[in-house]
Amino acid sequence: GARVINTFVSPNSTIACCEVLSNLVYPFHEQHHNNSFLIASLVMGQANIAAGATIGSNHNSRAADGEILARRGFWPGLVTNFKHNSSFASFTIIAKGNYYAELNITLPFCLVSPSNDMDVIRLFPGFWFKYNMYALARNAWKFKKRDKRKIKEQHIETDYLAPDTIEEILQGIRTLHRAIEEAAGREMSVDEIEAKAEELDKTLKVYLRGQLNKGKALVLKPAQGIRLYRMLVKLYGARSIVDIIKNLPPDKRNLSKALQSIRASFYETDRSWENVGGQLIAASDLNKLLEKIKSKELDSWQAVHSRYNELWNAYADLKKMHGLNALLRLLDIKTENLSESFIKELLRESAAIAEQLSDWAFESRRKDYSSEFRRITFRSEKEMEAVTGRIEDNSFLNDYKVITENYLSDVDAILRQS
Repeated sequence: GARVINTFVSPNSTIACCEVLSNLVYPFHEQHHNNSFLIASLVMGQANIAAGATIGSNHNSRAADGEILARRGFWPGLVTNFKHNSSFASFTIIAKGNYYAELNITLPFCLVSPSNDMDVIRLFPGFWFKYNMYALARNAWKFKKRDKRKIKEQHIETDYLAPDTIEEILQGIRTLHRAIEEAAGREMSVDEIEAKAEELDKTLKVYLRGQLNKGKALVLKPAQGIRLYRMLVKLYGARSIVDIIKNLPPDKRNLSKALQSIRASFYETDRSWENVGGQLIAASDLNKLLEKIKSKELDSWQAVHSRYNELWNAYADLKKMHGLNALLRLLDIKTENLSESFIKELLRESAAIAEQLSDWAFESRRKDYSSEFRRITFRSEKEMEAVTGRIEDNSFLNDYKVITENYLSDVDAILRQS
């Protein structure tokens, strides 16, 4: 049975056969057998805690007053042990191992793995996109499918591309850029790094400090990581532009008029976002909310939740504007640099990125069907198909294909109107 003490567990979460003490657990948290959360932990949702993981324990540190902070998408492997205090970026997947020192993983969508040298860990930035895309995209899909709440009072962002993760990606690009320049011994533009990604990843040993207490992190394929990160920010920004144009009156959807509208409505958005129980809130809005609570202008939970609702109602438009802001910062341009030819090229590139991600999702799932070891317990291909089904009938992949095709259709419609 589960032993849960002084802990708040948010909706759509499961804790199985574990000891959980003084934890704040956000929505869509899946915690399997024989885990230990014996110190304060903040797990910000969409987590999948494998069996036997010791997320925090008063037995593996000198004091029992430590904390673990894990942002959205925390996936530690089987029988994985951590030492507090540790912090993890969004969508950190962690290979099985004993991590003897505190971790501060700042690269999102990263695979963390131990090495033979206890003073070194390995970081693989952008791992989810190219090698685990099926799980990443399926998670966002299944959360909505499995939301069993009768009354959905709590607002939950399930998209893996959102203001919180995009800001981490942009910071991750800067971190990797500096590390590659340091390893190369010279200044390099991001464009040069992308152009020479394969060569740089073969010839440079890139290390990061500050990720492991009194140790360092070896970064695997850092130039590829920058390329993958940039792809996703471009897609996020392009999606925002497509959504903005789709919501314009029909007679203003050609690029010339749409650009005028985009420039006229543009404003700078926060670069800092907080995950408040699954709902993303800009730091400036959250600070205002806290000040109103302190001044007793908001003097009840009903009033606070009413403000949450107002912020959520404004979130969709704010997220679109954040997408445009992120794109401009990524490319280091201003709104006046936006032109019809630029938007056309961006939309074409984003369509290719969307197709690539869809292909990677199919490829990462197809391995489960093509591996000879998946077949050894079946007498024939037909028997395996009867048990596991065909990849062509996978409901998520079929839905994901439709989502991708719809985006391509939206892009095509905008390009044809211009």
